[in-house]
Amino acid sequence: MLFLYISSVQFLDYSAAPKVVDIESELDEMGEFLLVMAQERARKAGVMADILVRRGNFSEVLKDVVQEYPIETVILGSSTGDTGVITEEYISEITEEISREYDVEFIILK
Repeated sequence: MLFLYISSVQFLDYSAAPKVVDIESELDEMGEFLLVMAQERARKAGVMADILVRRGNFSEVLKDVVQEYPIETVILGSSTGDTGVITEEYISEITEEISREYDVEFIILK
């Protein structure tokens, strides 16, 4: 099992560069913290899991990881309501494309 956290600061393209570097690092640290917590919960349930923190465009990073690791199934969480940045339509497009291209099954949790 592999827990993946993808961060992107693309929304800060017009901000001061030093701030962006700081925010990128903080997002990476937060992501790693969340993944370590998930990894520990999995371990307590008898499941061994690795963690991976990546930066970049969500769909591109997801494709890269699917190519790099022997992944058969990807489970994605989906936010509900207006709180999420990524829409269900976007998730559907990405998952369909990656499924066709790499023969990977996707499960979307809501």
